[in-house]
Amino acid sequence: MSRAVFRIDRARAGNANVEFALCAIFVIFLLISIFDMARGLWIYHTLSEAVRDGTRWAIVHGDRYVDPTNPDPLTNRLPGATLGDAVQVIERAAVGIVPSQLNLTFTVAAVGSGGSNVLSEITCKPATAATCTAVTGTCVAAGNVASTSNWPPNGCAQSNLEVGITAQYPYNSMVVMFFPGMKGVQFGKYILGSSAHEAIVF
Repeated sequence: MSRAVFRIDRARAGNANVEFALCAIFVIFLLISIFDMARGLWIYHTLSEAVRDGTRWAIVHGDRYVDPTNPDPLTNRLPGATLGDAVQVIERAAVGIVPSQLNLTFTVAAVGSGGSNVLSEITCKPATAATCTAVTGTCVAAGNVASTSNWPPNGCAQSNLEVGITAQYPYNSMVVMFFPGMKGVQFGKYILGSSAHEAIVF
C-alpha cells in the first residue's frame, strides 16, 4: 500500500513540474509586460509634467517681466529668459529622462475666434543643442537660433498670446524582444509626445 501511495505522489510531483514549466513562460511574460507598461506610463507622465512646468514658467518670464523683489514700477523690469533657461526648467522637472534624447518645440501663437495664428516656432533637436531652428513666424527669422535667445521672443511676450511647448521622447520597449520572429535582443522604439499651452496674462 505504501509503495502505491509513493508512486502516486511521485507522479503528482512530476505533473506539477510540467504544469509549472508550461505556465511559468506566460507568467514571466505577463510580469515583464506589466513592468514595461508601468515604465512607459511613468516616462509619459514625467514628460507631461515637465512640459507643463516649462510652459507655466515661460508665460511669466518673457521679455521685460516684473522683478518681484523690486517694488519700483520704473526699474523693476528684467530681461527676458532664454531658450536655454526654459530647457533647464524642463530638465529639472523631467527626472530620469535623458536630455540628449529629448526634442522640444517652442511656439507662440495668437489665439482668436478664427483659430490660432503661429507667430513663432522654434525646434530644438535635441533639447541640449547650442542652436535651435526657427521654422516659421514673425517674431523670429527663419534659420538657426541660439539657445541664449529670449523666449518668448522679444515682441511676442505680450498678454493674450499663447505659449506652447511640445516634447518628444523615445521609449524603448522590452516586451518586443519576446515577439515571434525577433532575432536576438532588440528593443522596440516608440516616440512618446506631450504638449502644453498657456496664455500670457500680463
